Amino acid sequence: MDLLILGIKTISNPVTLLWLVGGVFFGVVFGALPGVSATMAIVLCISFTYGMDPVVAIAFLAAVYCAAITGGSITAILFKIPGTPSSAATVLDGYPMVQRGEAGKALSISLICCALGGLTSAIIMFLLTQPLMKMALQFGSPEMFAICFLGLSIIIFLDEDHKLNTFASAIIGMWLGTVGMDYFFGATIYFRYF
Repeated sequence: MDLLILGIKTISNPVTLLWLVGGVFFGVVFGALPGVSATMAIVLCISFTYGMDPVVAIAFLAAVYCAAITGGSITAILFKIPGTPSSAATVLDGYPMVQRGEAGKALSISLICCALGGLTSAIIMFLLTQPLMKMALQFGSPEMFAICFLGLSIIIFLDEDHKLNTFASAIIGMWLGTVGMDYFFGATIYFRYF
């Protein structure tokens, strides 16, 4: 509860509020540009955070990210071009509504759904972060192996027609993922022996 009160005090600061509004503006603009994802928006805006207080910087970057996800639906609905990869499904329902003359309704529904989804996920994250963190810290080698094996199994069965190709891709990915540090010099080894 103390952290929640601290967060409310931080947001009520006028400087933080101004950076949040700027983050929302930048996020919507970058999200609406096709080809600029929410991650790229954060990369482009991270240079603004170098001189900021760390809490304000994280709030600014969170505002950029959330607004970019929401802004990606603008071009997906109006022009049938998703601004971000997460708004690709919005094209299927949003653009036909625009063709029927319901552009305002489609944009309103998208904005309301993004807001409700963001608030719901923030509440769930607020409630479940501590228990999930405690559980993740207890993971050992058997649990990590089980997660990796589950991921590889899902990859193999995603493409039913080309199982051998996906299996080969998974093996190459595992091979590249086993790159470690050089024991003598501490430099990263990029490729091991075949």
